[in-house]
Amino acid sequence: MRIPRARITAPIVHACLFVFAYAYWLLFERGVHHPGRLDLITIVWIMDLPISVLASFFTMGVGIGVVGRAQIAFAFTVWFVLGTIWWYFLGISIEVWIRRFSRKAD
Repeated sequence: MRIPRARITAPIVHACLFVFAYAYWLLFERGVHHPGRLDLITIVWIMDLPISVLASFFTMGVGIGVVGRAQIAFAFTVWFVLGTIWWYFLGISIEVWIRRFSRKAD
């Protein structure tokens, strides 16, 4: 069985992980996040580091009581879309690296 190209696999995996982590955060962790705890949405935030920082500027790290829900929803939407695009280009980079190293092995 051949694995699909990285430019397809990477963004699909990112999108699935993001949706799962966001749903889990909405259902279980939104009100109980502690700064010292590593939860699923934090792991996704680290994976998407350049994009997640950009999306974090929309909320400036303050709680739901200060920032409106629409602003938070917009930040998560921007994070999801730009993060998936980011992983598409990372997938292209992965393919180039695989081709580069497979040529040296020949």
